[in-house]
Amino acid sequence: MLGVGRARVQALIASGDLVAEDVGGRWIVPEAHLARYRRIPRVHGRHLNPSSAWDQIDRFESGERDPSDLKSMWGALAARSTARLGRMLPERLGTADCPVKLEFGGAHAASRHGAAVRSAPTDVYVSGNDVDELVAWSGFASVTSNPNVVLHAVQNDCWARLRGGIPLAAAWLDLADAGDRGASEVMFEMRRRRGA
Repeated sequence: MLGVGRARVQALIASGDLVAEDVGGRWIVPEAHLARYRRIPRVHGRHLNPSSAWDQIDRFESGERDPSDLKSMWGALAARSTARLGRMLPERLGTADCPVKLEFGGAHAASRHGAAVRSAPTDVYVSGNDVDELVAWSGFASVTSNPNVVLHAVQNDCWARLRGGIPLAAAWLDLADAGDRGASEVMFEMRRRRGA
C-alpha cells in the first residue's frame, strides 16, 4: 500500500512518522494517518532534527528565506513535531481549566497572522512533556478517519520557541499536511509580508 517493505514500515512506526495501533497482534495504520503520510513529500537524504526544523521555520518567519522554498522543504519540516490525529471537544482547549500550556496552529495561527483561512481539523501544539496529561484531561482519542484535532507534540527543548505563538510558516505546513486549500492563502500572506 505504501510501496515500501515491512522493515521500512516498522522503522516509520518506531520513529513516529507513521502511527499504528496494535490490534490482536497486528499493526493497523489508521486511514487518516495513512492519507496524511502520503500527502507529505518524502525527504531524500538526511532528515532534519526537530531543532533544525524550527530553525528553518524561523528563517521563513523572519523573511530570510523565500516563502516559495517552503514547498520544497515541506517533507523535511515534518520533523517539527510528532502529529497524532484524533477526536475530542476542541472547545475545551485553551480554557482556564486546561492543565497544560498549548498553542493553536493551522487555520487558527494563520488567522492570527492575518490570513483569511477557515479550516478543520484544529491543530494544537503542546510540549512533549505535557502530551499525556492533555490527552487524559481532554478525552482525546485517536481515530482511523475524520479527525477533528491534530495534536502536535513538540520536542521539549523546542517548546520555548513557540511561546509567542505558532509562526505563519508552521501554519502553512499544518494546512498543507491536511491537504487544505487554505495553505495557498497562507502562502499569499507570507509573500505579501516579504514584499514578493
